Amino acid sequence: MFEPRSNTSRRKVFQDEYVEAFAAADEVVIGGVLQKATDRVAPEDLFSPEQLAEDLLGRGSHARAIADPDTICTTLAAEARPGDVILLMSNGSFGGLRDKLVKRLQVSVAG
Repeated sequence: MFEPRSNTSRRKVFQDEYVEAFAAADEVVIGGVLQKATDRVAPEDLFSPEQLAEDLLGRGSHARAIADPDTICTTLAAEARPGDVILLMSNGSFGGLRDKLVKRLQVSVAG
């Protein structure tokens, strides 16, 4: 899971480099780009989660862009299997995804 949240990752500065960085992952989920009320970044300069997912798919990787953290949580809870390693990369809370996912996975295991 990758949340483009930092000032650098929210811009397309590393759009192409992310393809290489995530290419070895079994699966990649890219969250939505954090939008700040004070943003002055032109839309054409923003990182594109959809483009990254498309580029990874083009290389044979399993990738998808899911903007909403709650949807990511629901999707992962339904798809995760014992032994899976889930890595969340963000410099923030990722919409509370970590805590939500832990709770959902605990319910799945207990239920």
